[in-house]
Amino acid sequence: MLNMKSSKARWQFIALILILAFVVAGCANVRRGVSWPALSTTIIGNDVGIVVSYDNQVVALNPQNGDVLNLIDSEGKILRDAENNPMVWTIDGGDYEKAQFFANPFPSSNQDGKTLIFPTYTNRLLEFYVDSLKPVTTAGYPLTGGVVADVLVTDNLIYVPYEQQDIVALDHKTFNEVWRFDTEEGIWATPLLHEGILYVPSVNHILYALDATTGEEVWKLDLEGVIASTPLFYNGFLYVGSYSHKLYKISLDGKIVASHEGSNWVWGTPVVDNGVLYYSDLRGFVYALNPDDLSEIWATQAAERGIRPAPIVSADYVIVASRSGKLYWLSRTDGSVVFEREMRGAPEILSDILLIPADSEHGVNNDLIVVASTDTKNLVAAYRLDNSVEQWVYSR
Repeated sequence: MLNMKSSKARWQFIALILILAFVVAGCANVRRGVSWPALSTTIIGNDVGIVVSYDNQVVALNPQNGDVLNLIDSEGKILRDAENNPMVWTIDGGDYEKAQFFANPFPSSNQDGKTLIFPTYTNRLLEFYVDSLKPVTTAGYPLTGGVVADVLVTDNLIYVPYEQQDIVALDHKTFNEVWRFDTEEGIWATPLLHEGILYVPSVNHILYALDATTGEEVWKLDLEGVIASTPLFYNGFLYVGSYSHKLYKISLDGKIVASHEGSNWVWGTPVVDNGVLYYSDLRGFVYALNPDDLSEIWATQAAERGIRPAPIVSADYVIVASRSGKLYWLSRTDGSVVFEREMRGAPEILSDILLIPADSEHGVNNDLIVVASTDTKNLVAAYRLDNSVEQWVYSR
């Protein structure tokens, strides 16, 4: 029995080392290996744009048909090139010293929301005007590390988690470093800010609680595995999973109150809706729990392979996407599969799922589920929320 446990632990350790090797692999600040697109939305002119940040390119897509949106001038007219062709909303990292993008942009406080700032893996923040994509400065603002997780932004500070090590707070107006905290290893997920405390998940198994103003440590807690997702705050507690196969309920003074053991690594942030907590793991299981004591309401193995993204919860469904390239609409009542859709080519889906509500004012006719894969031939796809029917696929 001891030998079996030892063997299992050894293989889990080897698997973790291989994952770490892929994720941190790089040469001359060029990222290779396991990466996935970041998805967000912004208003471009009078339309919603789905902003896709991946590798050396950023594009904004029309939610209705997946076409790349056009650039527009201050009067709302489409910008055209020297040959009178419409210009499209695309950033090419090759134009900015081979910049790479794996995190979502955020609005700048300096330009009244007229610009977006893009964190890069190549140690810079780049700022562009939203509608025209003209750079505020081609040099950007220097960072001391690469960024793969979304940054956390307040009116005064920008909290930047570095993939290799440390979290820093930058002044939102000057971009100067205000404080730095040594996490010893990298950060793969966005920190959580609540009532002046910054909760920072780390690859070194530690959840840190920091004073958000000074960066001083308040407490830290070992969760026995890599923490690769943003903690959830709900009803006075934190909920976060780790590669220990567990989801934890943690008090705000850093004590584990309850835990639920799943079947594999927990990578996505849990979701609470209507008093029920949902999370998934890398064996393809989806769980519905009572958030008070983390007792199971139901558990189902929806997917053949792991589920990395956080679930999307609607009125009727819990929607998840797996590494097998499939999406599943599960019944909120018992976890049974209602719809199953395979993304074209069955590429690996690792990015977080995006829910775009219908918004006729900004050109969105139906509630949409948008996912992104690691396959540039089938990079992004949209499905109707109500019936899972594919609406479009974007290929780079």
